Amino acid sequence: MSITCTLRLSFLTLLSRLSLFLVPLAALTSISFYYRRRKAQKAEVKRQVTKYAKFALNSLCRQKRLNEADPARYKDDFVAIVHLRDQVLQHEFDPKRREKLWEGVRKAVELNSNVRTRMREVQGEPMKCWSWVGGTLVGAGDVDEAVAADTAAPEMSEKRSMFSFGGSGSAPAPAQRRTMIKNEESEAESMLDREEEERRRKREERLAEIRRDRESRRGF
Repeated sequence: MSITCTLRLSFLTLLSRLSLFLVPLAALTSISFYYRRRKAQKAEVKRQVTKYAKFALNSLCRQKRLNEADPARYKDDFVAIVHLRDQVLQHEFDPKRREKLWEGVRKAVELNSNVRTRMREVQGEPMKCWSWVGGTLVGAGDVDEAVAADTAAPEMSEKRSMFSFGGSGSAPAPAQRRTMIKNEESEAESMLDREEEERRRKREERLAEIRRDRESRRGF
């Protein structure tokens, strides 16, 4: 047997032995990468849903406050769901991603006890709408600022801005803005976690009730 054939045979033998380890290793690496990517995508979707749900709740609270402050100018205390959806997801263009994000936002908003879903007439068409029936939204200082800016006189707005941040009319420092945004996101995420815990508790109570009903039927 020539040297070339011997080297080729040795290489093929070595490759076949290494494949016993390389193929499973490559498969495990691919699976691990896939699950890490899925986990990162789910975390990103949850973060986006939290942000959009907070924006939607703030919008509903703001609409109610504007209606209470100036009913002649703001006649409606509700917001059409489709209009709010298009406003919230105005920068999302992928239909599947829009549907997934909005489904999460819709569940979070409708599980909030301060929100009511009703049919209302909007520009002559019946639409399903959300309205805020609670008090001031926790962590929604921007709602009060927006209402004041829309309803107060310009000079009053200037005076209020002068006393907002240490006696000057300048905006808060970047570090302050980041802290405020982080606190608001934490509050919104905590709210969603509480709502998820409430759904889980109700589901467990329902299952326990079904089991008790079955046991009582067996007794008869």
